[in-house]
Amino acid sequence: TRQGKTAEAVAHFAAAVRAQPDYADAHNNLGLALAEQGKTREAIVEYDEALRLQPAFPQAHYNRGLALARQGKPEEAISHFRDHRRFIGEMKQQTRRLSRALPERRRLTLVTAVLAQDVIRDALVVPLSRVTNLDVQLVVVENDFFGHGITVSGLLVGRDIVRALKGRDLGDMVYLPPNCVNDDGLFLDNMTLATVSAEVDVPVRLFPERVKDIFK
Repeated sequence: TRQGKTAEAVAHFAAAVRAQPDYADAHNNLGLALAEQGKTREAIVEYDEALRLQPAFPQAHYNRGLALARQGKPEEAISHFRDHRRFIGEMKQQTRRLSRALPERRRLTLVTAVLAQDVIRDALVVPLSRVTNLDVQLVVVENDFFGHGITVSGLLVGRDIVRALKGRDLGDMVYLPPNCVNDDGLFLDNMTLATVSAEVDVPVRLFPERVKDIFK
């Protein structure tokens, strides 16, 4: 059941937090799983810890903003949404500094979950597509594992990503959201990046912190 799987996700991320208490992504993902259980107050505690460890953590700002909005605190929520928008602006600035052309043609596939698709398309796909000799497509993955009501990338599992990618022309490389795996490189269903790559027959990596590093 969806409730059972969400409970499994909470247990998974809680174990990750215990093992690596300074890992901001684990706190953020635990917050997401708690929020899906309706435990907004507990989720905010985890988002706060993620932001203490990594103050410029865009997903944690966005998630905390959503949680505050649910608590009826719109002014506090807006401040976190602004921090998230600042991240989008920084991403756009990075893409403006890229080369206007590549010496050889490259084809990339970016993967995201439903919630972030407009942000990723606006901040990355559209500006990257302006680079000569660079073709970029966006694949939006629906969450079959937890249910389609779960729309965040932090709760995507490997098998759903494989399902969305299989049968497509993926180009030279696939990039995934960094927060869909834990610090050991495991998805919630215990698949690895190497397993996903083997399933889709294309190299699969996590999207780097610096946009220009996708050309390495």
